[in-house]
Amino acid sequence: MQSQIAAGTTEVARIEEQMLVNMMEADEIAATRKKTEAALKSEEVWLTIMWRARGGQWKKAGLPVAQAIPKEGVTPTVFEAAIPRNAPNKDCAYAYLDAMLDPEGQVGFAAKMGYVPTVTNAKLDPKLAEDLSFTPEEQKKFTMSFRIQVKPPAPTVVVPQL
Repeated sequence: MQSQIAAGTTEVARIEEQMLVNMMEADEIAATRKKTEAALKSEEVWLTIMWRARGGQWKKAGLPVAQAIPKEGVTPTVFEAAIPRNAPNKDCAYAYLDAMLDPEGQVGFAAKMGYVPTVTNAKLDPKLAEDLSFTPEEQKKFTMSFRIQVKPPAPTVVVPQL
């Protein structure tokens, strides 16, 4: 894998740069998030619906927030990554996906962005796990607004039970 990453380093750097540009172009979303954060800080807003990851980020930033799941359940937010059929550098793309699913990478996603690991062998700090993870009881209440059938790429990928 190391040689694949080295061979595609320029391509990875270009993709990372484009991802940053795309994130900066999402001003409306960022402005709304920042406005909500400011309203929570000033206590103008005391209750909001938000992703667990964002709540974890706000808590980490010192906002006095707590999170709850309604008794009816919650629809988990799921993000995907894929390699297009016509990808110009498939080896680099596979290396990138491998890095994303690596337990160390998953711990990094959790620590920096508040995303719950999608692999079972990522070991989070106990406090971080407590703040971000869903208990088995909470996971039983996951609802899906849509249904997809996918064959997991590896047996270590965690898929919510429907």
